[in-house]
Amino acid sequence: MPIGVSKERKVLMKTFAMTMISVLIFIGAVGPINLSELLAATTVTGSTVESIDSTGLNITVQTPGDGGKLSMPVVSLEVMKGVTVGEHVSLELDVQGRVVKIIKLVPAPKEEEASDPGA
Repeated sequence: MPIGVSKERKVLMKTFAMTMISVLIFIGAVGPINLSELLAATTVTGSTVESIDSTGLNITVQTPGDGGKLSMPVVSLEVMKGVTVGEHVSLELDVQGRVVKIIKLVPAPKEEEASDPGA
């Protein structure tokens, strides 16, 4: 066996060892990743219900700010139970973009009208 081959093999093994050590250090620094964190639900908050399609299991909401409308599928009729058009809601979506939970929000109290300075 030529001498040059064993030196190449040593370099290859050192490179492999350093790579594995780097990966282990990185995993230790980042920490274990939970599967539930990878599949975390998305939430759409502060929207107003525009329409409810109970036969097609679909809900349309108007988003705050830009006033855009989003139409999303709902996983079951049970999720839409008790929700009416005009309500302020927060929607929880699964990773497929389907509504899995609808939370009714309490409307913010209206500010009291300023009293008339002449009164």
